[in-house]
Amino acid sequence: MGTGWAFVYGGALLLRAASIFSMGMVHPDEFFQCPEVMARAVYNISSAFIPWEYQPSAPNRSILFPSIVAGLPYAVAKALGVAPSGLLFLLVPRVILTLLSLGFDIALYTLAPLYGIDYKGPLLIFATSWTTLLLLTRSFSNTFEAFLLMLSFLVLHVMTPRQYAGVASRQTLLLGALLALGSFTRFTFLLFFFPLGLALVASNDTLLCASLSKKSDDHSPSLRQRLLGVCATGLGGAGAFVLTSVGIVLVDTWFFRGLDALYDVPSWVVAPWNNLVYNMNPAHLAAHGLHTRSNHWLINMQLLFGPLPALALLYGRRHRLLVASIVVPVSLLSLAPHQEARFLLPVLVPLMLASGPAMAASTLLQRSSIL
Repeated sequence: MGTGWAFVYGGALLLRAASIFSMGMVHPDEFFQCPEVMARAVYNISSAFIPWEYQPSAPNRSILFPSIVAGLPYAVAKALGVAPSGLLFLLVPRVILTLLSLGFDIALYTLAPLYGIDYKGPLLIFATSWTTLLLLTRSFSNTFEAFLLMLSFLVLHVMTPRQYAGVASRQTLLLGALLALGSFTRFTFLLFFFPLGLALVASNDTLLCASLSKKSDDHSPSLRQRLLGVCATGLGGAGAFVLTSVGIVLVDTWFFRGLDALYDVPSWVVAPWNNLVYNMNPAHLAAHGLHTRSNHWLINMQLLFGPLPALALLYGRRHRLLVASIVVPVSLLSLAPHQEARFLLPVLVPLMLASGPAMAASTLLQRSSIL
């Protein structure tokens, strides 16, 4: 590791910590969809603004994300006798999210060698990116969605079992639970997770074929056996997804409608479904702003990541999962008429990794002795 690289990376970490105290506002949602909701719930601040997504009549957001990032820390602060204040409500979620953002650094450091990529390029670009400094440290649901996808990448690559485990695979069960957590954070998580789900099925199929070939002289498992293996993967993941989802639904129902509603199944709150129904109405989307279908690819990707999308697609083509984890969700999200840049934040990890070969080939970075 060069001293130039370490110096720049260390400076970027300090800048990330300093960004906690930035008073600039990226978007009102960083306040309305997390700190203000929890300020009302924990400290009973009557003046806190509760947006339409968190109205008890039809909640469009799960309480999961704001509870983890703000609610629980506020509750601890209250138990310790800390008085409510604007700085408390503003800074605590940012501190939590800044600490969580270090998980991305660990993920890039861990995953890059698995793809044969030098970790220094992706890690440096990530640490100095404005998306890291100003979005990953703010209380957006997109930030937590990106965090959960990063965890999914780690589980998929680091927890690969040595032999086929069927329905009981810890990797499959954990990914099913992460899929539920992500879907209740934002239902668009399903689109980002889709390539990883296919990769999981393919990985388990490979393990199944290897296991069967050891038990039999026939080195070609039948189609029926392989389909049963796919079903086992789906069953394990679906079971974990359902159990986790039910747990979140019960918590949301209790928060929004009280304990009595838990005994009335029709009153249960399924926030992602409510949000999906809301977004299926063109009039609702028009109220938030309509964009051309090319907005994500032509504007938002460059706004967030500069030249990295082009570099990733050009230099990272041999890493099919990484490219698919960029192209598939961005293309599917482009079908929707309302397109905000922060919606694409979860592609951050595959994008940084896929553009790694381009950074390694950069004459400018090599001559600067940073890499």
